[in-house]
Amino acid sequence: FVKLVDFGVANCMIQKDGNSKEVKVAGTPMYIAPEQVVAPDKVGPASDIFSLGLVFYYMLTGRKPSEAFTITEVLKERIKGKKPKLEGHLPRRVRSLYEGMTTSNLRRRLTAQD
Repeated sequence: FVKLVDFGVANCMIQKDGNSKEVKVAGTPMYIAPEQVVAPDKVGPASDIFSLGLVFYYMLTGRKPSEAFTITEVLKERIKGKKPKLEGHLPRRVRSLYEGMTTSNLRRRLTAQD
């Protein structure tokens, strides 16, 4: 039996078009879904699937899902839809699962039923 729990909350400044805006983020920024930054009203179970996909990446590779040095840099990566690529010889089904879990498109993202 395994239980994953995360109660992290981060405050950071995002700069867009020369304007800074403080953003409160729930969760570990390294594993955050894009909608948690850009569309908090759309946060839901799909956000957890995205984060779990990044945990899956870590389990498969042993590498963090970002090489960014600051929380702000990580959040900018998520806003831009940047995510780590799986490299090496992995079964197609594993790659497909990872891609489905970590797509930025909420309508295309896998669900727990998938």
